Amino acid sequence: MITHHSIRIFCQHLAQGYAWVLLMPSTRAGMVLIAATFAAPRLGIIGLLGASITLLTARGLRVTEELSSVYVFNGLLTGLFLAAHYQINLSLLLLLIAVCVLAALITHSFANVMWRFSQLPVLSLPFVLAAWMAQLAATGYGSLVPIADASHLSTSWLDTFLTSVASIFFQPNPYLGGVLFITLLITSRTLAFLAVVGFCAGLAWHSVLIGYVAMYAAPSWIFNAMLAAMATGGLFVVPSVGGLLLGTVSALLAALLAAAISQCLVPMGLAPIALPFLLSTWLCLYGAQRTGKPALVGTRIQLPEKSLEDGRLARTRLGDPASVGLTPPFMGAWQVSQGRDGEHTHRGIWRDALDFIVTENGRSFQGNGVAVEDFFCFGLPIVAPCYGQVVQLQNTVIDNAIGEVNLRENWGNYVLIRLYEGAYILLAHCRQHSITVQLGEWVSAGQILAQCGNSGRSPQPHLHFSVLRYASPEAETRPFHLMGVLLQAENSSAVFHLWANPAQNDTVTAAWYGAVRPLSLRVGLGRSYRVRVNGGQWQSWQLTPQLNLAGQFLLVSDSGAYCCCEESGAVFACYGREGAADVFFDLWLLAVGCTPSSEQAKQWQDSPPTRLLPHRWQWLMSLLSPYATQMTAHYARNFDDAARVWRQSGEFQLLGKQMMRIETTLVADNGLTYLLATSGGQRWEMVLEGGFQTGDTGVPEREWAIATSV
Repeated sequence: MITHHSIRIFCQHLAQGYAWVLLMPSTRAGMVLIAATFAAPRLGIIGLLGASITLLTARGLRVTEELSSVYVFNGLLTGLFLAAHYQINLSLLLLLIAVCVLAALITHSFANVMWRFSQLPVLSLPFVLAAWMAQLAATGYGSLVPIADASHLSTSWLDTFLTSVASIFFQPNPYLGGVLFITLLITSRTLAFLAVVGFCAGLAWHSVLIGYVAMYAAPSWIFNAMLAAMATGGLFVVPSVGGLLLGTVSALLAALLAAAISQCLVPMGLAPIALPFLLSTWLCLYGAQRTGKPALVGTRIQLPEKSLEDGRLARTRLGDPASVGLTPPFMGAWQVSQGRDGEHTHRGIWRDALDFIVTENGRSFQGNGVAVEDFFCFGLPIVAPCYGQVVQLQNTVIDNAIGEVNLRENWGNYVLIRLYEGAYILLAHCRQHSITVQLGEWVSAGQILAQCGNSGRSPQPHLHFSVLRYASPEAETRPFHLMGVLLQAENSSAVFHLWANPAQNDTVTAAWYGAVRPLSLRVGLGRSYRVRVNGGQWQSWQLTPQLNLAGQFLLVSDSGAYCCCEESGAVFACYGREGAADVFFDLWLLAVGCTPSSEQAKQWQDSPPTRLLPHRWQWLMSLLSPYATQMTAHYARNFDDAARVWRQSGEFQLLGKQMMRIETTLVADNGLTYLLATSGGQRWEMVLEGGFQTGDTGVPEREWAIATSV
């Protein structure tokens, strides 16, 4: 049954697909591009018809909404291509229907396979294949009348650039190109800049090879370079200097491929279309996957500015994306006895490893230390540092006497765990017969695996901890870091770190669990607050945890603002702010959007986006976008013994200037009970009133009051 809602969703998917032609995941930009294609009504109508046919076919194939835009832009490009090359008649319409259905089927077949086996996007490959089929079929149909080439003759650099942009839509019109580029510039400054980089790189490449300034280079050659730079420099890669270099290389490669492929295909009556863009993009993205640099955005494809924001936030909270983040493989406080590039065994391909022992007053044993039982760490539990599968283990190697080593079985008793991404975690020198897990078993972070021992190449009891590139204890190591720890260097006090790379002699304490949580993540179990601005009238405001189809927790305010939320053993963290404007939702995120749960965490830092600041700072955010849109946030917390609450404060600075200060009160079980934010004479307050349970099948709605003490 067709409803207003289904029509709205259909139009939304069409707009998203149109925007994807210029690599913009933006519905608003798509609406502009739909109108822009009607600069040539004949092309606009056929393009829209092609997009609609593929979308309807996708619906028939029961494609998920996330993939709908991929079908749309492949159908749109197919329709635009046919309308640009053949006169419109009944035969063309029949061919359009056939090849658009073909494009949808190719997308359906290739998209999941390519992503599953290579993590590469299908992009416009279905359009290229469908367009070639149409060209080959058209040679046998006399009723399909070709249109003479009406390529625009460029007269200046700007004219060449704008014509190349418009040629992406098969309309080499500089005025249309201007509209398209302005839309791109408004939507994403990063993509617009990369389009210019790709244009310059492509034009320079052809100029060098031709021997003179190639102002009149074929627009199809140039737009392939532009799209390649945009895709590999900003859309699929977190924007960075490395991303800019990769985008430039991809543009140069696309320009080379455009010239080479044209020589192969034109004699066959085929156009290279977007094939140079596809090949250069796939090659560069695959290379980035293998090296880990620059960082890829993964499955969350969004505007580069948001990817940059999320990337900076992730680096602050989770560490270097090229390094594997793990929780400590032990309980309590352990000291690094040999660090990375250690003087004994952590050398060469095994450099990225840590050895841990337990010390008291500078000694690792009690008594005279002649027996393994004298050492503090011997027999202590070793726990899983991650979720993964046990793929190898050894459990029968005898523990050495103190000072002796077993060079035949270097690693002694060990457990090897495979991460979902393909890395392997090695926990070695365990106690004989202490391993409690089985081969093939899936383990969770914090689960006890074994006991610390003295087996293998181990002159005294210790734990060897490393990340390997393949499933062998002898394999080359990979960089890794520890998440949510108290780190104490020599002659200093312990400091909480969201992530850390401990050095030799540092003492590491796992700061996993605690009661300091701003909100309990239970579906439908929300909180009601009273809020006001500058001492004005109190108003009601609510916050509710929900679960989306991907299994992510969402925090949703009653205004429609929302964000993703996760709660690990160490940190309650929010990210991905979307939805309606809501100043109190933004202040709540600034105050407690990154909150360690451990009572031992007294100070930490974060880098929240400046767009969470109140509207009075929006002009500054727009001016600095996209490369200075993260603040530096300094948090401090202490426990108020008299009131039995945690007092937490945050100071937010941008370019060295303090923008805002927020003070909050956190109470066990009830979470955030009071918030006071001040900035430039403005004052916002929030007080917890009560809780509520949203209704569900078999679960009635209910509310209850909560007494709070400010």
